[in-house]
Amino acid sequence: MSVKWGRNYQLCIQRQDGQIQQINYPLTLEFNIVRYPYSSTNTGTFRVYNLNPDTRQAIYRDRYDWNTNRSLTLAAGYGDSNLPFIFKGKCYQAYSWRESGRVDYITEIMGNDMFTMVTAFSNTTLQGNRPKQAIVNNLVNTLTGTDSNLGVGYISPVSGSYARGRTLFGPTWSLLQQETGKNAFIDNGLIHVLSPSEYFVGGITIIDSSTGLLSTPKKAESWLTVDILFEPNINIGQQIQLKSSYTVYNGVYKVMGLEHRGIISGAVNGKCVTKLFLLIPPGKWKQIINKGLPKVS
Repeated sequence: MSVKWGRNYQLCIQRQDGQIQQINYPLTLEFNIVRYPYSSTNTGTFRVYNLNPDTRQAIYRDRYDWNTNRSLTLAAGYGDSNLPFIFKGKCYQAYSWRESGRVDYITEIMGNDMFTMVTAFSNTTLQGNRPKQAIVNNLVNTLTGTDSNLGVGYISPVSGSYARGRTLFGPTWSLLQQETGKNAFIDNGLIHVLSPSEYFVGGITIIDSSTGLLSTPKKAESWLTVDILFEPNINIGQQIQLKSSYTVYNGVYKVMGLEHRGIISGAVNGKCVTKLFLLIPPGKWKQIINKGLPKVS
């Protein structure tokens, strides 16, 4: 039986003065995280109750303040240590209020991971007879150079070469999507390049009643959705094996999206649920083992 009690979290937001403000359990945190990397940016909305006035002022951010770039992360899970990150991005809005007739001050913090996508720009020319992988590596390095908090995940090797010189001019993210057939995505602070048939091994590989399966799977268009007890060790692009009492959907799937939502608090009880979006039909995928940029021969 998977151990799922003792929920804990650490929310970190960069303040106006550049310092990192930590917000920790047992303060009440409500969160809603949506990670659909192939179709949009990942988003996170966080509500913290009763921060002290100095902290509320220090982390305030107007959504129309285009001149600041402030990091925002949430690590959450079970126990007192080694909490995995379930959101990495930038804060684009943070403000506080108290509702009429209530005593609680609510601080709402909103973030996404689109900063690098819209700011990174390439302007370079590479000589002829260059492997396509060298082009991809150059673009990935430009992205990570734009944002020091962004890392390299699983990059599927790209074959072939360009006989002529290649000029890279324009938004780096758009260029990378062109070079990879729109198979690049950013999830949880990492750049990945995976085709729909490729996967990597994640922290949890079996979804059944012992790991927190809450209901039978539901089919919607090209997705199979599954609700489980809050599970922070699942990432986009990994493979899982589904074992449900509704056996018609049992099989091996690739995780193509997820949502985390719930409440972690030392004062009140609340649910925490993870919804998985699995690619239909189930099948056999090709495993990508090596993390990082492939070598260019």
